[in-house]
Amino acid sequence: MREVVTRLYTFAELSDKAKAKVLDKFRYTNVEAFEWYDLAYEEWKESLREKMGIDGAEIRFSGFYSQGDGASFTGQIDEEWIKKFVRERKDRFPALAADFDLDDPKVEIAEAQVTRGSGMHVHEHTCRVSLDLRVPVGFPEDETDRLESDLEEIRLDLSREIYRDLEREHDYLTGDEAIIETIEANDYEFDEAGNFPPHSAT
Repeated sequence: MREVVTRLYTFAELSDKAKAKVLDKFRYTNVEAFEWYDLAYEEWKESLREKMGIDGAEIRFSGFYSQGDGASFTGQIDEEWIKKFVRERKDRFPALAADFDLDDPKVEIAEAQVTRGSGMHVHEHTCRVSLDLRVPVGFPEDETDRLESDLEEIRLDLSREIYRDLEREHDYLTGDEAIIETIEANDYEFDEAGNFPPHSAT
């Protein structure tokens, strides 16, 4: 029988070379152990309710750093949010704004939602705004087209913002600072070479 003794080190006690080895090994530990994007999703669902009138949006993304990566969302656009959006832009939508101010509006919002097309990708160009306004004969079609176009621009901008936020969070969680915080919070120890779990001495 023989006794084997392995000296253990905290991350801070390791050499620079051993630290680099540990950081490389733990590079994706913060994004593989749990759904790290959940908090960002919840925050963005609140923002989408405010910025586009979508309650309970479904957000999806793929990433990062590959062609076809991106983020998008789907959901129903609230009718009252659209009316408020139009009223606040009377110069751009004079006929729609005037109609929506009536006690008995003639324009009916039959459909207002963000839908996703088929395919494997989930970037911003895989979704679109689908707006169906039932209008009286002679109503200026340019306004209805303009409204759908404006909503589509908002959707595209928000999709890109979501992706940038997720990318920043991913970069932080896979960065040295966040990795070291995780290592120290879990009281991980290493052998002199930075192995985890430590190799037994021979």
